[in-house]
Amino acid sequence: MKEIVHCLFVAVDSADKAPLVINFTKAYDVTFPSDAVVSIARASNPYRAPGLEEAGVAGIAVLYGVNGAGKTAAMIDVANAFGDNRRARTAGGLIERDGRLYLRKGKALQGYDLAGDLGIEDAKDDLHCLSLFYTSSPFDAGRLGRLRKNSLAHDVSPVYGERNAFDGLSLLEVRSAISMPFVERGEISVRLRVASVSNSLTAVTNKLGRSGHPHTPIARSAVSTAARSLSGHEQMQLRCWLSLFVAIHDRKDRPFPVKFIQLLDGFPASRNPLQDLHALWKVAILACHKFMGMHDMTEVMWLLQHLSTPKAARLIGKKHAPAQLDELIKQEYWAYRDSMRRCIDLGLLEFTMSKLSSGQMAYAMIFSSLHGGLQRLSRSEGDHPVLILLDEGEMFLHPQWQREYIAKLLQFAREIPQLKGRLYFLLATHSLIVAADAPPESLIDVATGRRENGFGLGPRSTLTDIYKVKVFHGEYSEGEFRRIDDFLRKPTADGYPVVREIASSLADPHSREFLGAEIDEAYERRAE
Repeated sequence: MKEIVHCLFVAVDSADKAPLVINFTKAYDVTFPSDAVVSIARASNPYRAPGLEEAGVAGIAVLYGVNGAGKTAAMIDVANAFGDNRRARTAGGLIERDGRLYLRKGKALQGYDLAGDLGIEDAKDDLHCLSLFYTSSPFDAGRLGRLRKNSLAHDVSPVYGERNAFDGLSLLEVRSAISMPFVERGEISVRLRVASVSNSLTAVTNKLGRSGHPHTPIARSAVSTAARSLSGHEQMQLRCWLSLFVAIHDRKDRPFPVKFIQLLDGFPASRNPLQDLHALWKVAILACHKFMGMHDMTEVMWLLQHLSTPKAARLIGKKHAPAQLDELIKQEYWAYRDSMRRCIDLGLLEFTMSKLSSGQMAYAMIFSSLHGGLQRLSRSEGDHPVLILLDEGEMFLHPQWQREYIAKLLQFAREIPQLKGRLYFLLATHSLIVAADAPPESLIDVATGRRENGFGLGPRSTLTDIYKVKVFHGEYSEGEFRRIDDFLRKPTADGYPVVREIASSLADPHSREFLGAEIDEAYERRAE
């Protein structure tokens, strides 16, 4: 079953503006002849970028625009376009399936009549797109909540904090496919996030909004006291189960079972605390099983308990060079790599890296996050299209690495043969270099909806022709140049030393010489 995403349509806030059209394949032209009509026609001569085809990428689009234009919001709408949360399906889309065209209007095309004779049908509910969303910005946590109730959209953005945890297992797997020699200079630490019984229960009551209730600490204390009567091995088992229970409900943003809450509330009055503790424990296990298969749950639990032993904790807790850690995992945990990945996804296994710069970490995080996300998507059934949404992924990167940004993404795509022809990239950028490296006709101005061609432009042309910034230098230097201009118009004795010093400090020797001569000549003419 072949599915192709030709276009996506994103609703805009303004009533007098047409929806934003994100055209991935360029196979169809979309126009809006009037406020109530959308016209879809076959493109007469669509350009196919050879580099995309070689990489197995089905389409690419690059969003740009001023801050506040709506790039991030558009990308989140795209991620939810064909997900399984119907309330979030605000974006529309033109999809081809087994040679037939389907249109889902979504909120974007509500009220629009379709013009054209292509025999486009209304989209079926079984049309889905899987999505990975990555943003370098630490300011989008609130907006990213819109992805949580869509199981087909995965936020793989880095979580910024004191430790800056990331998917280290994926970095180990992808570092050879995507040349990143600087990674070998880093040191990776692994930390198991299995909480105490009391801390797990605190996480539950915090999520319920009951942390300030006077009965809450009494109930937590009663459970913790009962847990201390267990053997050491049983206590560790209970800690692992409760940590998994909390992580699953936290990451899935699901409510805790009512039975668990009732047992917890009634614990201070328990006549048989050990029996009630096992009942609480059983509810936690059944809740975990609801979200994980028996085999996966058993494997994850074995891994958590094994890594909780003092010997294993000391072994993985050391700082390792990437090659050393990779070898350790291959020797000790090769059969449990999938379980390790699930623990990483749930935040139970945390990798941190030191001895790298922020730019190097940003570079490494992009590809490790995408690799880990695609591994997660590989568990999904069907051969649906996969959208990779990168919101300013080039942030923190040196211009040289910005030059490599799109090429590295295509190189990354080549390493995923199972997704050949199903992979779509949607990038958002403020970078002149990335904009000028975008394939022909793939740049989209979010503010105006226009599709632009910046392919191969130099930085000055990109700034003026694409970003519409007419002056290349910054406002500070422009203010200094204005002093020179004012002096040349009306030279004064007081102004001469100032503008002469400005001219002599210019980086370009030809400009220094020319402006210096002009200033001297103007100064000599001032008395005439």
